[in-house]
Amino acid sequence: MLYAPLRHEVDVTPIAIEWPHLVQRCDGRPASPASSPPPPPPAHCHHEAARAALFPHPRLCVPALNFATKEMWPAHITNWSADLVLNRLGLREPIPTAPRVALNELDVVIVPALAFDHQGHRLGRGGGFYDRFLATLPPHVRTIGVAFNAQLLLTIPTDPHDFPVHLIITNEQTLRH
Repeated sequence: MLYAPLRHEVDVTPIAIEWPHLVQRCDGRPASPASSPPPPPPAHCHHEAARAALFPHPRLCVPALNFATKEMWPAHITNWSADLVLNRLGLREPIPTAPRVALNELDVVIVPALAFDHQGHRLGRGGGFYDRFLATLPPHVRTIGVAFNAQLLLTIPTDPHDFPVHLIITNEQTLRH
C-alpha cells in the first residue's frame, strides 16, 4: 500500500507506475497477469507458495478515507493516473468504485509523515488516520516510513496511541526498528 504524495512529501509515484515490473516471484520471473493463473513457484519458495495460493496477483493499494469516521482502508487500484481522484481537501485517493482490500492481504504499507524519530515514531498531520490504521494491521504487515533526511529527528512527541513504523528510509539512510 502506497500513499498518493503531496507536494512536500517523498514522491512514491515511480514505485506505483513501475509496480507491474517490480512485482517479482521468488524465482525472479514477473508475476503473472491477472487473466492467467500463476505458474507454481520452485519448491524452495514455501512461503511464497502459500501466499500465491491465497493471493496470486499482488495488488497495489492506496488509502481511501472516510472523514466523518476518520477511518482509512486500503483500496486496490490498477492505474495510478486513472484510478485516483481529488477529494474535498485536494488529496488524491482511490475512485469510489476501487475495491476494498482486507488488512490481512497487505504485505507492506508505505507511510508518509511530517517527521519521524529514530525509534520509528511519526508526526502526522493531526487527523489520526494513520495512527488508527497502523494499530489495526496484522503482525505480518511491515510498515515503512519514507521521508527526506531533514525530516528525521532524534525524538518527537508521542502519545500512547502512536504506532511506530518498522523501517524508515530517507534519501541518506535506513533505520530498522
